[in-house]
Amino acid sequence: MAPEVRAGVVRLLADKLRPGGMCHVSYNVLPAWRGMLGVQRLVREAGSRKAARADRQAALGFEIVERLRAGRSGAIDPAAMRILDECAGKPAAYLAHEFMNEAWSPCFHQDVATALRGAKLDYIGSPQLIENFPALALDETALAIAAEFDDPAMVELLKDVTGAQPLRHDVFVRGAVRLSAAAQARALRDVRLGLAVPHGRHSLGFDTPAGRASMSAALYEPVFAMLAARNATVGALLDTTRGEAEARGDEARGADNPAELVAMLVGTGQVVVVADEAALMDPICVRLNAAMFASVMEGRRLTDPVTLAVPALGGGLGLPGLAAFAVLRQHDWLSEATVGQALPPPTREVFAAWAELAVPEGDAALHDALIGGFETVFAERAGVFNRLGLPC
Repeated sequence: MAPEVRAGVVRLLADKLRPGGMCHVSYNVLPAWRGMLGVQRLVREAGSRKAARADRQAALGFEIVERLRAGRSGAIDPAAMRILDECAGKPAAYLAHEFMNEAWSPCFHQDVATALRGAKLDYIGSPQLIENFPALALDETALAIAAEFDDPAMVELLKDVTGAQPLRHDVFVRGAVRLSAAAQARALRDVRLGLAVPHGRHSLGFDTPAGRASMSAALYEPVFAMLAARNATVGALLDTTRGEAEARGDEARGADNPAELVAMLVGTGQVVVVADEAALMDPICVRLNAAMFASVMEGRRLTDPVTLAVPALGGGLGLPGLAAFAVLRQHDWLSEATVGQALPPPTREVFAAWAELAVPEGDAALHDALIGGFETVFAERAGVFNRLGLPC
């Protein structure tokens, strides 16, 4: 955005966002984009001289960049390689949006935060929960340097300088009111969680900006086991793990840190917050999901991911397209009269009919593969989906 447009966004937020209201700001961040400064200018200048339409301009501009890259001319900064790899295969319309812009200018986080203070907005963290823990976002050297400063803005700067992450996702709140650690812990203990993956597929290891990390087996294995049986509050999970650790004579390190538990479980995508277990999947939501599935999956493969709306979660649940297709076929049974009732378990004959519906022109081998996929979905995930309020 041009400077005057950015200023207008700040004015809009100041005028429309209520006290306590949040906004999500995403932007290309420096210094990760430093190597793209010349590339972007080259794409825009070269493309604008070769075509009239922005998408064609971007495509032609990137052809020149790729020729330079393939020729190893030294014109492409090594810092740009990762971003160029991520841009490979992107639609020309996306490249035009990203690069064919006179006001293109990546930002430092601190400059964005300073500008948004004009709307009384305070930075409160990343929606990528794991990134809010410096020990998981910084290496040992950067973590030691961050400890020398009281200003949390230095932590964010060190994240950007050492992590080379090109895109930031920042959450700001108007008029932040900071909770004490005790008040935060009390609030988080009431949050209800549900397992979003089959128990046999959960993992204690996960990637962070600082490298590979692992959850404590003594603390988290009992948590995953409990969630495999039922949804549970954070408080109940912590109490259970503490009790088991005490029974073994172990020190339950981390059992008094609900923020860490939520971040590890939800931040790795293996657990979701269950906002209201009493909220049932209804025909309105079924129709919404059917429309979204048809729109999102058009021209894509059933192995691609899709998100379905789930009232009990207060939001969406991401799942493979094949699983989403199967769930939607089960929801053909749902009506105003059957809301909340258990759905009839599908048979192999039903799976065969679904396979024919999914790929009418498919051969027998493909249909057999789809049938096997449906069987696996229901064998591994039916319990997971039902506990999360996605009946199947």
